[in-house]
Amino acid sequence: MDSDKKYTVMELAELIGVPRTTINDWLNRYAQFIDSQAQGKRKVYPESAVSVLREIAEYRNSGKAFTEIETELSARHPIRAVPVPEPAPAESKTSENPVPMKEKTPEAQPNQEFAVIARQQSEEIGRLIGESFRNMDKRIQELEHISAAQRRMSFFWLSAFVLFLLFLIAGGFMSWHYIDRARQENRFLQQRQVENTEKLTALKEQSVSLIAGSKAFQANIARLESELQEQKAGFEKSIREENRRLSELHLAKEKALASERDQALAKVREQETRLALEKEKFAAERLKLLKELEQLKATAAEQEKQKTSPEKPKTEKTENAPAKPEKIKPAEPPKTNAGTNAPAKDTPVPDKKP
Repeated sequence: MDSDKKYTVMELAELIGVPRTTINDWLNRYAQFIDSQAQGKRKVYPESAVSVLREIAEYRNSGKAFTEIETELSARHPIRAVPVPEPAPAESKTSENPVPMKEKTPEAQPNQEFAVIARQQSEEIGRLIGESFRNMDKRIQELEHISAAQRRMSFFWLSAFVLFLLFLIAGGFMSWHYIDRARQENRFLQQRQVENTEKLTALKEQSVSLIAGSKAFQANIARLESELQEQKAGFEKSIREENRRLSELHLAKEKALASERDQALAKVREQETRLALEKEKFAAERLKLLKELEQLKATAAEQEKQKTSPEKPKTEKTENAPAKPEKIKPAEPPKTNAGTNAPAKDTPVPDKKP
């Protein structure tokens, strides 16, 4: 333990992050759970004291009371007894004439027994104090539970009373509102009744005046009916005349359309006759052209035959004539007549000279 670091009150306040007065209060209040050592005229505290103070700070930050903190510390840390100072030896170690060991043992033995008895008594006192604290804590917790239940009950009854008062206030307000509304409706109905009576009197006066003027009104109606009948007769006459005029116009238009249709049909027939004549003329020209084509084909076939057949007088003339270069043409296959499908006969080809 001597090798561990020791802290002063100021250092503890800086480590925990609370004021020095708070640290002093905690050290005095929870001294039975905090280790301490005397160093000259002041106390110093080891690492175990720092951990206990941090737990106390966490409990305080979570909102726990001092009794709850003591209960938590007593459950997690043993209660330490207050140290009893050992009696000084009969003779100092620095005496010039030390006493032999055999002479010291009888005098030191009662002191050791006293120290053991004192330590046991202090532990027993600490245990009793811890039990008393735990009993007190249990009793405080029971009282707190009872007080919490009483608070809950009082809050319940208070809230019920407040709700009842609110209900009474709301009922009174609603009843007053309904009564006021009924009064306003009564006033409104009375005003409407007065207005209705005034209107009834006015209607009676109007009915009297209407009854007085009903005869004049009936005479006006009869006059209007006669005028309407006259207008109706005039309208019917004008409608008949207009229908007659429209029918005449319709007949004239129909006649004009019929004449135009006849003219168009005559033109169409004339065009059809022209087309028929043109068709006949075209057919005659076509037949003529076909005949000419057949004649041309026949003449061409005869010319081909003449070219292929050997001619003696022509060959003699060519022998007596000077030799001229001639172009050699390839022999053409024999052509057939247009009207027959018989194959052409083989004709002898004369020897050609350069």
